[in-house]
Amino acid sequence: MRVTGIQTKASKGLPMVSREAVLLIENTGLEGNYHSGGSRQVSLVASEALEALSPLEGAGLCLEKYAANLITEALDYVLLRPGDRLLAGDAVLELTEVGKPCHFECALFQQKSVCPLTAMSAFAIVIKGGKLQVGDSMRVL
Repeated sequence: MRVTGIQTKASKGLPMVSREAVLLIENTGLEGNYHSGGSRQVSLVASEALEALSPLEGAGLCLEKYAANLITEALDYVLLRPGDRLLAGDAVLELTEVGKPCHFECALFQQKSVCPLTAMSAFAIVIKGGKLQVGDSMRVL
């Protein structure tokens, strides 16, 4: 399991910016990310879900609503529950939500199709801050 992408957004309405490394700040989230504090400090999504949807890009999907801070590889979201902790680089994350609701505007939702993003995503808080880089391993504690 590893981190294949890191993204932050300076303020609402701006696009996500890819980064090679980031500092995760305890009880806050990612340094330089507009969305901090609360129970959704860090958003995660599986690279496998994004890859499954890539052939459908531009087909009315709501991919921008799933713009996550951390893109993961080989992390089995089906086995995760709120309260589970992940070691990501030097930081420790605690999951607060697993999965995200589907959005009405999405073409898959309107077709009553299953979207992998809804099950292969999560939100977390930063329990222990630290540096995280693309390529760093990730494991369930």
